[in-house]
Formats: sequence, structure tokens, C-alpha cells
Amino acid sequence: MPSNNLQQLPGSGNSFTNEAWEIKHTPHQGRFIVSKKHFKTGDVLFTDKPYFWVPLNEFLGQVCSTCAKPHVELKCEDCLICHYCSSECKEKLATIHSVECNVLRRVSDIAKETGAHSALLRGVIRILATRVQEVQNSFNSYNSVLGLISHYNIYEDSWINTAVRAFSAIANLLPIVAVISVEEMVGLACRINSNAHGILDGKQYIGFGLYILLSMANHSCSPNACYHTREHSTIALRSFTDIQPGDEITISYLNLYLPREYRRQHLLKTKHFLCQCTRCSMPLEKSRDGLLEGVTCGKTECSGLMFPLSKQNYTCEDFTPSSHNLWMCSLCKLTLESSIVEEKIEEASALLDSASETSEINPEKAVDLLNQLFNYYGQEKPLQLGSHHSLLFNARELLVTLVSDIYNSIEHTKKIITCLEDVIPKLSPEIAGYYWNVGTMYEKLLEGSDLSQDQSSNFLENKHRALEACYTIQCVTLGKEHEWTRKTEQKL
Repeated sequence: MPSNNLQQLPGSGNSFTNEAWEIKHTPHQGRFIVSKKHFKTGDVLFTDKPYFWVPLNEFLGQVCSTCAKPHVELKCEDCLICHYCSSECKEKLATIHSVECNVLRRVSDIAKETGAHSALLRGVIRILATRVQEVQNSFNSYNSVLGLISHYNIYEDSWINTAVRAFSAIANLLPIVAVISVEEMVGLACRINSNAHGILDGKQYIGFGLYILLSMANHSCSPNACYHTREHSTIALRSFTDIQPGDEITISYLNLYLPREYRRQHLLKTKHFLCQCTRCSMPLEKSRDGLLEGVTCGKTECSGLMFPLSKQNYTCEDFTPSSHNLWMCSLCKLTLESSIVEEKIEEASALLDSASETSEINPEKAVDLLNQLFNYYGQEKPLQLGSHHSLLFNARELLVTLVSDIYNSIEHTKKIITCLEDVIPKLSPEIAGYYWNVGTMYEKLLEGSDLSQDQSSNFLENKHRALEACYTIQCVTLGKEHEWTRKTEQKL
């Protein structure tokens, strides 16, 4: 594994290098990581420990505040916020927590009074407490935090004003050794928003942290690397394709099955940049993105997909395509009035919205609405949603959480996998998760008492095929020693 050999990252404009990769800077890209050697698929590019991490609000009291493990046994009786899995973890965080404890007791009230997000407030408080510990130990990586981009000037006045009110209250509660100006606290909150990464425990995000080195990795909608959380909230960045010397190392910041405009708008709103990656730069009808938005051609004999003329040859420069009243097939060039096509999309979208709204209170009705969507708008005939359309994909994702029929759930999960493999990198962790689901569903079917020999053989074969696919991806994205990879291996 390449050595990080990194104690403090330089400010913007400088570069850092080691034997495996280097951090570069350009005015257009900012800071980014470039490979200096050939990495094979599955190689660990680097590991990184967080400057800080905190649990999400819904996981307070469920995970250790030090190492992020579940099954907590101890808690701070003063603030009731920090919980620990062992006395060792409690002692390890003691110096930092002594600085933050008093103010943590008031964080929830301050968040309610000001409208600020309490988890974000806890993140800034943890940074300040960590900074105090570093000063006491004559060590300073806090400057690396300050070197991260904040996008302070982009935030709306209302957000800044809310943050100022919240941090003004917090400043009055902090020990004097931890106090910095309110403006600096707001800047730290901006840096967290722009640079933090989620901490994943198995299949769910339990918290977020600031990983200085990982923050240097730029986003791409066609990434060549992904990260996962290891013990003690450390992350490992791994390649899921071969990376050559000179290649930029990129990760994804979001769900890659979102349509292009949704992705780009989300990144612009949350990360303050307009994505111009390879996938976003291709004309829509020639890109994998076309699969997410295309409608089957109005001609029965044509296998093409139709798009609005405003999106024909739509590339990254066309962030807000102009409205147009015609749709055109990318293959046979058939043109139709937009109302003919868009009415179907709007009806399908309304069915999905209704199903989502009723899914918790009336699952059976939600399933019926989703089946209507598939029957009316997801058939292989003219002017239907394309088989990979994002509406159908989202409907299938919802359906598999609702249906009790395992056969139906397996069928739709397999279709989800097919869609993902055609759109996102084939070795993505999300795909491994769905293969795991398929394998465990076949395992459930094998528990039936009235199975014929042929059924048992078929279910067993399909179970192993799914779990082997899951294991192959996990070996690349998690490594053979990861607990989830070992769990899958045990089932094979």
C-alpha cells in the first residue's frame, strides 16, 4: 500500500507528492490527485484518518463516538451526547470531550432556536476541541483544515445569518482556549459542507467526517475509485479500474443513476461546481445518460430512443436547455409534439409520487400503483419509458422494499442490477449490495419444505451465482479481509 507520508497539506497553489500519487492545482480544477504509477483494479490508493467525525443525529447513542462501532455500553453522564463501546474509547476521546462537553449539552436547543443543523454544529465544535488537543501536543494539522475550500462567498445571506446566530451562542459556552471568531466558525461550517464525506457502516451512513486527503479527490460521474470505511472511522480509497500514471484519481459525490441535469444541479447547489466530467460532456443521446431519460420511438419497428430536441447534442456547456415543442428519435429521426410524449412521463411520475407518499401507511396500495406504472408506461412498445428510464428504476427500488412475494422481488432486483451495470461502473459497491440481496432471497427460497430436486438445484445455483458476483465486487471495493467480504465468502 502506498505510504501517505503526509502530515500537513499545503495551501492552494502548491503541490504535494509521494511515490504513488501527487496533489496538483490548477485554477480550473482546484486541487486534485494524480497517479504517478500503475494501479491495478482493487489496489488501495491510500488510507486517511478523519480530522474529526461525528454521528448523524439519528445515530446518537447507537454508535461509539470514538471508533464508530455499534453496541455502545458507556455514555457521558453530563452531556448525554457522546457514547462509547469501551472504557478505552472513552479515555481516548477524554481530552477532546472535556473541551466540547459543556456546549454539547446545549447544541440541540441552539439548533432549534436558530434553525441551524445540530449535526453541523457538533462538527464545528469537534474541530475546535481537536484543535485545542493539537496545541497541547505541539502538533498542528488545523491549518490543513483551513486550507480546504469553503465557498463562503457563495452561501445565501439567510444561511450565513442563521450560522452566525448559532455560533454566537456556542462561542459563549466554549472554554476560552477553544474560542475563535464567529466568522471563523461559520467558515469551518462552510468547509464541512463543501468537503465532508459520509461514514458508512455496512449499508447505511452513520456519520460524516473531514478527511483532508480524500477531500483532494475530485468528483466524476465516471469515477475510477471509491472509498469505504474501515475500523476507527479510517477510510481506504480503492481503484475499481486500472489507473495509469498521469490519470486523475476521481470518486463520486452522489448517486450516479440520477439524470444528468439532476446530478449537475445537485453538485452546483451542494458542492458549488458545475460538473464537466467525461460523462456529462458527451451528447446526451450518445451517453449512458440517454438511457435514463429516453422514451421508446413512436415507430414500432424502430429500436431508438426519443429525446426533446432541446436535449439533442446536449453537453456540459448547455446547463439549462431551452424549451422546445418537439421530441426526436436519435435513430430514425421521427419527430413528435412534446405534449404526446411528456404527458406519459408526467402521468408515470405522478404514479410514482403517489406510491411513495402511500408506501408507509398503505403498502398494498403503493404496490398496486407501481404495478400500474409498469403496465401502462414500462412495456416494450412505442412511446413508453425506456427500459432504463430513471422513473422505472426508482419505481423498482421502491417496489422491492414493499412486496412480500420473493419471486417478484427477485425479478425486479435483477432488473435493477441490469440497469446499474449498464450505467454506472460495473464494480460499484451499490451493485454488490443488490447481488447480495438476490443471493439471500434465493437462500430464503431454499428453506421451503416442499421443493422439488430441480427447484432446489436451481435456487442453489442462482444463490451461488449472485453471491459470487457480490464477492467479486467486494474483493475489489472492500478487500478480501473486510467483514462484509468475509460474510459473503462464508455463504459461498
